[in-house]
Amino acid sequence: MEERARVEAALALLDRGQARTAYDILGPLAIDDARQLHHRHAIELRYCASKLHAMNGRHSDALRCYRQHAQLSLARLRFELTRVPYSRFLEQQERAEQADADQLRLPPRYRRAYQYILDHLHDRALSVRRIAAEIDVTERALQMAFRANLGLTPAEVIRKLRMACIRTELQQMAGRDSVLAVAARWGMANRSTLAHNYRQQFGETPSATASLPSFAELPSIAATVAAAVAGSGSGTGVGMSADAGRRVFSVDGV
Repeated sequence: MEERARVEAALALLDRGQARTAYDILGPLAIDDARQLHHRHAIELRYCASKLHAMNGRHSDALRCYRQHAQLSLARLRFELTRVPYSRFLEQQERAEQADADQLRLPPRYRRAYQYILDHLHDRALSVRRIAAEIDVTERALQMAFRANLGLTPAEVIRKLRMACIRTELQQMAGRDSVLAVAARWGMANRSTLAHNYRQQFGETPSATASLPSFAELPSIAATVAAAVAGSGSGTGVGMSADAGRRVFSVDGV
């Protein structure tokens, strides 16, 4: 925690041009280049070293450190694409945006029905009858409105949203709870129904999703990226900005 705080403080100070204070804040982290390359904050430390050299007029050293920063960033990206082929954050964001878009496609009265579904997904007793009663329409009218505007019945919408919530929780829990326990929290109690619906929607089993590591549990890749830097040479031609590297490759403090 202390090292992470030092790195974040140094980055903020360098953005304000306070090189001396940034160097002092980094302390032992700013001294040894070899140690920096094997540090869990190697990407940020190489960026800091590049800025410090540039501010002190050592432009060749600044360029060398920046190349290492870019190489480490690229190695991190390749690693993430291998271990986590699709960003879970982006996946969750797309789900939320899709739900908002679906709700807006419904007539105003039936948007209330969609919101009722969202608010009661965890309730095992949620049914088309309850939803229709909530907005004072017949079940048939509710079915027709959803199918005409969304191409899905209310029951299919419920199933789709529940599967998405179960998937999100399985990804975040990373095996810390059983699949059935997670599913039960979202109104799903039948193992075979869960497995069938989940595979149909996501192309894999719930247990396969649960077995993937969460971002918080990904192992340190310091040795991996250091080896990549050592083997890739200095002339990579990577055209990535330092600020972009800091923003994109700060997952779990790396």
